[in-house]
Amino acid sequence: MNGVSVRTSPSIGVAVFPDHGTVQDRLYKSSDLALYEAKRMGGNTWCWYKARMAANGGSENTAASTMQNEILNRRPG
Repeated sequence: MNGVSVRTSPSIGVAVFPDHGTVQDRLYKSSDLALYEAKRMGGNTWCWYKARMAANGGSENTAASTMQNEILNRRPG
């Protein structure tokens, strides 16, 4: 990119049907909690969803998830 180096650091959350959700919304939320756990661990990693993630409430992810949903669902004018 015009001689500029760009470094990426992926974070991936993994949830598996039907173990972590039997409907799209639940499965998405499970993978989202796992994603934020991967980010909390410093990024550049992946994380399986674990039930304790939901037990912790995942409240720190609410604003980010809401913003992400708004961006994903926005339709051009």
